[in-house]
Amino acid sequence: MKKYLSRDRLKNYSLIEINELVMFSLEYCKNKLGINKRKKKELTYGIYNGDISNECYGFYDPYEHEITIMLKQNKTIKDVVSLICHEYTHSLQPCISKYMKLLNKYGYDDHPFEREAISNEYIFKEILREYRKKLI
Repeated sequence: MKKYLSRDRLKNYSLIEINELVMFSLEYCKNKLGINKRKKKELTYGIYNGDISNECYGFYDPYEHEITIMLKQNKTIKDVVSLICHEYTHSLQPCISKYMKLLNKYGYDDHPFEREAISNEYIFKEILREYRKKLI
């Protein structure tokens, strides 16, 4: 049985195992951070194994209410779970109406939505701890 340690390389996991971890992570975020009641449809996700950009680990699409995970850019279990926490945070924010306005005002590094999403990445430790318990 794999332990799902944060430093574990993704290449050592099957797509099925990664998918199960992503689903668990999303459910954990939902319970910990809440849900966006303004959205009419369920949050979905996609795992993409191709190359789009060397800098894009993943993203949240507020129009589709979907998180996309770029497997080739994420190297470890921590990368994927932290990404889920980050992008899930964006799913709770009013990105369509306010993201660009705030980006123009603050820039990316000081953007309040990005700062909040980065601060929520710490949840990855809790997620992995709970996921390991589930596997025992």
